[in-house]
Amino acid sequence: MNTPTATYRIQFRNGMAFDRAASLVPYLKRLCISHLYASPIFTATSGSTHGYDVTNPNESAPSLGGRDGFDRMVTALARAGLGLILDIVPNHMAASLEMRGGATSSKRVIAAVTPGISISTGRAL
Repeated sequence: MNTPTATYRIQFRNGMAFDRAASLVPYLKRLCISHLYASPIFTATSGSTHGYDVTNPNESAPSLGGRDGFDRMVTALARAGLGLILDIVPNHMAASLEMRGGATSSKRVIAAVTPGISISTGRAL
């Protein structure tokens, strides 16, 4: 895993989806960004404006481009030599009828996707 030296935070939803983030990669590269720091990417409650109210931690949000869109974004990042930091907060899982799956920890976990598209999990904070 590469150590982040400069991150750029993207809040997904409200017009920001995986393909739009992928289109920003050349700009981020020019800024000397080492890692894109992404807000939650999983399926959230209907109409979520922030994504922290996750209802399915096993599915990339279809509204953001789903798994295919996520893969395109990760490929664009990897080709540019940039990594990806995913913000995952299990205790922010939604308590709703839309919930599928479950949280097992109240600690924040950061997963980093490094160039080469390997996924490693950082320490719980």
